[in-house]
This record gives sequence, C-alpha cells and structure tokens, in this order.
Amino acid sequence: MEIKPQKHLINIIRSTERHHPNFTLFLGAGASVTSGVDNANTLIKRWREAYEEMYGEEGLIKQHWYNKENEYSELFEALYDQPSQRREFIECCIEDASPSWGYIYLVNLLRNKTFNTVFTTNFDDLLNEACYTFSKDLRPLVSAHDSSIGSIRLTSNRPKIIKLHGDFLFDNIKNTVRELESLEDNMRSKFKQYASEFGMIVIGYAGNDRSVMDTLNTLLHTDTNFPHGIYWCIRKDSALSPEVENLTRFPRFHLIEIEGFDEFFAEINSSLNIPLQDEVSDPYNALAAKLDNFVSNINEEGEHNPIIQEDINQLSDHIQHIHSALGLISRIKDTLSNIEESATREQLLDVVKQLTTDTQIVKNEHDDLLAISTPKALLAAATFREDAFDDALDFSLEALKTKIRVETICIAIKSMAKLQCFDEFDFTLNYFKKINKLTTNELSMLISTSVDLLSSANVLDARRLIKATLDKNFKHERSETFLNLNLALSYRMKNEEIEPSVVTLLDEYLETSMGEGDNWLSFGLAIILEKEEIVLKSAGRFNEIEFSNVLNHDMPITTLISPELYAKLMELAKEVGFSSIDENEVDEMNKENVLPFADSSN
Repeated sequence: MEIKPQKHLINIIRSTERHHPNFTLFLGAGASVTSGVDNANTLIKRWREAYEEMYGEEGLIKQHWYNKENEYSELFEALYDQPSQRREFIECCIEDASPSWGYIYLVNLLRNKTFNTVFTTNFDDLLNEACYTFSKDLRPLVSAHDSSIGSIRLTSNRPKIIKLHGDFLFDNIKNTVRELESLEDNMRSKFKQYASEFGMIVIGYAGNDRSVMDTLNTLLHTDTNFPHGIYWCIRKDSALSPEVENLTRFPRFHLIEIEGFDEFFAEINSSLNIPLQDEVSDPYNALAAKLDNFVSNINEEGEHNPIIQEDINQLSDHIQHIHSALGLISRIKDTLSNIEESATREQLLDVVKQLTTDTQIVKNEHDDLLAISTPKALLAAATFREDAFDDALDFSLEALKTKIRVETICIAIKSMAKLQCFDEFDFTLNYFKKINKLTTNELSMLISTSVDLLSSANVLDARRLIKATLDKNFKHERSETFLNLNLALSYRMKNEEIEPSVVTLLDEYLETSMGEGDNWLSFGLAIILEKEEIVLKSAGRFNEIEFSNVLNHDMPITTLISPELYAKLMELAKEVGFSSIDENEVDEMNKENVLPFADSSN
C-alpha cells in the first residue's frame, strides 16, 4: 500500500485555499498525547497490571480479548462496573492536561476558516478550551449528545466540535464493547451528511471503534461520499489495524505519514502563511483588548453593589499602575537610545536620577516597585537559552510555585549544574516527587538533565533524580534503559558497586540492543559492564560524528574509558576520517597514564 508524505496533503490544502473548508477533521486519542493525556496503549498497560494483580497473569492471558483490538473496551469495563465510575476515571486522566501547540495552530486554522468541523472520539475538552484561551472570538458549537447534534447546520460559520462518544462531563460516554457497537442515529445521520459534502483528514486515531469503522466502510462504498477523499494520517513505522488496512482498497482513501499532531498543524499554518493569533504572538496586548471590552461595559456613573464597586476600583487601579509602569519603561528606552555608546557610568546614573525624579514610580501597598506579571516558565526557558543561568534558576523556582512542570524542574536543575550551586536542589526535587506520570518528551528532558548533573560532578544528586524518575508511572522501554544506564554510571563514577538487579537489567538491554543493531546503546552498555570486545565491535560501526562525541570526551560516560581502550578507539576512528585530537597529545596523555579528559567522578 502506498504511503504518501505529509507535504502531499499540505500541498493539496494550500492549492485549494480559496475553497476552504474542503475537509472535516477527525481526531483520535493520539492528538492529545502531547497535551498530557495517556493514549490507549498506555492505559491498556496500566489496566493489565491492575487486572493481573486481581486475577494473576494466567487469568489475564486466557481472556478472549487479551491482545485483541477490543482489549481497551473489555479491560475498562472489567475494572470499572458503572458508567459513572468510568467517567470519573476519564476525568482524573485529563485533569492535568493543557492544549499543546497542535491545538493552538488548529485554533488559528479554525479562525481562518481552513477547517470548520471537527469530529472526535476523545472525551477531553482540549480543543474547546484552546478556542477560548487562544482566540478572542472563536466560540465553537459543541455536541456531545445524540439529541443535540440535529441542531448543528453544515452552513453555520461557527466551528463545530462533534464528540462521537460523548463528553467526560456526562455519564453516558461510550467506552465498553456494547457502547461502541454503533453510532447513535442522529450522530450517524450527521456523519453521513458531512461525508456527502466534504473530505476528511484523520489524525491520532487507530481505527479500533467498530461504530466508526463500519460507518466509514459503508460510506466509502458510495462514490459520491467524501468527494475530496479521506486522508488517514499515521506516524512513521506505525502498525495499521486490520480495519484501517481494509479501507485502503478504496481509491478515495489515502495514507499520509506525518511527524506528529503538533508538527502537522504547525506545517499547515506555516504553508498558508497565517500569522499567529494575538493571544499567542502578542498576549499582553490581546489581554489589554479584552480588558478594554470588559471595562467599557462598566457604567462608572451608575450605582453598584458595594462589593462590586470595590472590585471595579481595584481593577481600575491595577490597570492604571500597569499603564504607568509601561510608560516608565518606554521613557527609559527612549532616553537610553539617545545616549552615546561611550556614555560614562556617571552619565547613566544622571539619566536614572532624572527619570525617577520626573516620573512618579508606581508602588503597591507593600511599598514595592510594581512588577508586571510575566509567564515565569516561559522566561525561565528563554533565559536558559541565553545562558543567563542565574535568571533561569530564579524564574523556574518562581514558576514552580504556580504550576509544577517537568520542563521547569529540568531548567532549574540544569541551571544549578551550570552555576555549580545546588542549594535549591532538594526544594526542586520535592516538587518533582509530586508528579505522578511522565510523557516520553518529559522522560527525554529528565535523562538529559541527569547527564548534565553527572557532567557537573554532582553524581549523587544525579542518582537521586534518576531513582525518583524510575519510581514514576511511565511505560517507555528505551527511556527506562537509558535511566538505568545512567544510574549504573553514577555508581561507576564513584567507584561503587552497581546494584545486582541493575546489572541484570543492563545485561538484558545489551543483548537486545546488539540484536537490534543499536550500536550507540550497545557501546554505552558495554562500557558500563566492562566488555571491551563489544565496545570495539559497536564502535567499529560509528560514523565521524559519533566518534567525535566519544573521543572529544563530551559525555560523562567517557570518563570510564581507559587510555588503552581510548587508543584502540582512535585507531578505529581514523578509518572513518576522524582526526579532531592530535596524536601527539594522545601519546603524551598515555605516557602520563591519565584519562584524555577531566575526571568528573570526584
């Protein structure tokens, strides 16, 4: 079967720009993964463990639905008897979710009329939330009940969100096998109506719901349905369900390989040259506009309840303070721009004195200079990228007081490593311990952060972070492998014995990585396990870049390479043209019997 690239579909969307909308969207659970919502596979693994605790491994495996397409539904019903219990579970799963960049771009595309209708099997409210948060006037019609969908008109300009399986706010969400057998009458009728007018783009959906797949299969038998085709988006190397493979026989059904939900909508947004909405690109002015609209509705001459009037006065005072503070900043910028580059310190002090004399400095009730609220997490990331590590640490610690994010925790710890100041490490680690589950991206951040700690000679704190991460709820084998590798590295760097259970895991990882031809991972594991033959065998397949990372001692694991092994690696490196280290320098270091890099094991 032919799988077309993402650019193929984007070219179609761009080329038909004047006729939008040509497509409806269909979002599955994969669309919400980067927003912090577990996908079906993650939930199945979690439920299997719970079921196995109750009935044993044999009791799980002998079930007729084990490892079948309907396992999600069967397991969910087996563990939670009542619809209200299933609703409460779903509510817990999505309570910490927040719209990812993909939803932000999608809102922009809805605002631009590129798309107008979104079907979804998801229970979360991420798209609706994104519409209200990241646009000033996009108010979608949301239908989560069969009885309500009849009132939705295809010609309505308002964007439409149609939840085929219901909403987490209601007990009648569809999850079990019986509930997913078919779409309700009004839902099916509306689905057919859209199929007769539009094409469909499917993203993040595995195709395991019989109700949806049977309906698609039936509709594709009629030549007039989906006049612009169905474009089913999959990630690279994704396995197709038998139901999806069955649809590939229709000429109007196309498979599109995409990088991911966020990246796909970013690419569409960029290809259509649609500027980001003010709520994202210029949030302060967007908020100011909202406040203007709000304040304009206040009749200052009228009579108000004393409580309401007090709050009106407080809002008015705060807005005036911000205006004054912004005015001061503007004056400082204008004045400094007129000063010659060679201005002395005394001249600059005179300017500041003049400004503070001529301008009334706004202070709050605590007599502090008024500071405009800013997104601390965003500032932490920005200042870290600019190598302003003191500021990055301060901003990240402030941000954690408002919301605990793994990215913010990692920025705080990485800043400590750069500054070699770990006074706030325990404070930050305590925040991390409050997090229950981790995404793949968050695991990557934590692994990178642990490597930074090892590189900065803070081996024991690196070990604490790695162990705290391994205790979390996640199912990602490669991340688990690298976490245990770095855990073992922390022991080797301290010349301590590695825990036997970890050694056993590393041996298993090494066997698997060699079988899969993962030379980079095999190399690292073999160094930890002191298996020189495998180290050299793996390195024999390195390219120049990989040799550069090893021989330029860019990673803490290279502190374990002996001078003799280093010399052998240099010989292998010559075969691929690597020559970044002078041979005389290597010989001199070998004579002195020292490692060709700084010892970071302290």
